Amino acid sequence: GNGYSFGIGILKFFPDSFPFRLDIGLDYYNGGLSIYSGMVGGGTLTKAEVKKKSIMLGIYPLNFQIFKRKFLINLGCRFSYLLKETTTGFQSEYTPSFDTLYSLDDGDVKINYNFNFGISCRFAYLLNVFRGWSLTPQYLFFFGLTNDFKNTGANTKSLRHIFAIGITKNI
Repeated sequence: GNGYSFGIGILKFFPDSFPFRLDIGLDYYNGGLSIYSGMVGGGTLTKAEVKKKSIMLGIYPLNFQIFKRKFLINLGCRFSYLLKETTTGFQSEYTPSFDTLYSLDDGDVKINYNFNFGISCRFAYLLNVFRGWSLTPQYLFFFGLTNDFKNTGANTKSLRHIFAIGITKNI
């Protein structure tokens, strides 16, 4: 899938007592899902295309600056809450005696969890452009610890790779 994010971050939130990075943002992403779960006696097949819009909070308690304080590494976690979802596809249950097909298009069957949590790692590089202002190319890796989807018969944790460009101001 693909998507975009918009957010704001503060590198040294509570700088005197516990300096950590705090990010708040809006994530929009989409992708496909194809899960088969079952055995000889029956099972479930879920095929769907999903679009999600979520609000995100990132907390990074481990922060490192290397290479003359230009390269930043942040380790922490991200929480997200689902604001809007669009799901198209179907879910099929079958046994030797009957088959049932559910449409996911009308929203009657919900397969998305509202809450998501995972570990995040952020790499960024500060490119000075003008008196305290920097362009900041960055890469974030997210590894979900909670399932993204329910009622599918399988674990569905996210792995997300996010490439971004930011503008940084030293205060």
